[in-house]
Amino acid sequence: MATGIGPTAGTSAVKNALKYCREHPCECLADAINRLLNGQSTPQGFNKGIMARIGAMLAPGADPPGTMFNGKDTWATHSGEIDARQRSLRNLKREYDEQGCGGGGNGIGVVDESAVNQAMNAKIPTADDYWNKFPDRKPAGPGFWKRVGYGVLGTGLLVGAGVLVFVPFDGPVGEYAAGVAGLGAWGLATQ
Repeated sequence: MATGIGPTAGTSAVKNALKYCREHPCECLADAINRLLNGQSTPQGFNKGIMARIGAMLAPGADPPGTMFNGKDTWATHSGEIDARQRSLRNLKREYDEQGCGGGGNGIGVVDESAVNQAMNAKIPTADDYWNKFPDRKPAGPGFWKRVGYGVLGTGLLVGAGVLVFVPFDGPVGEYAAGVAGLGAWGLATQ
């Protein structure tokens, strides 16, 4: 089994790359780096590389920001996965350099340095990036009359909450409920 020697030797990416390594550590680290760059087949299907994941977030058929699947925001899930893969790639690359791999050392387990640098430093798309690319897909907020209706409802609920403060038989629960509902309606009105 190969072992890590650099400051990232204890990270899970490096430990996993070297755990069952029976070859030179540079070969195993290069394989792990290339899997993050190019993707790999897994029993669950093909696992995309970092740049392919970034491209998929801004593809024409991509889920827009705010899409929920199994109770999770798909945009946040994809962003988190890309961030984790970029951190793993940085750790693997640092260990790769510490081991003296590639063109700077023994020439074993060479990786495409420009592709590694591009993937490590690629900007993770934001919701604004998506909406700037696809402005026609942005959901419209409530129309003018709907906001006026929310404003009237909010005003009525806030006035009702004020009245409840002075009505002794309703208590704090009614005040709280009316106040929260009023603030919620005003929040909808000011979207």
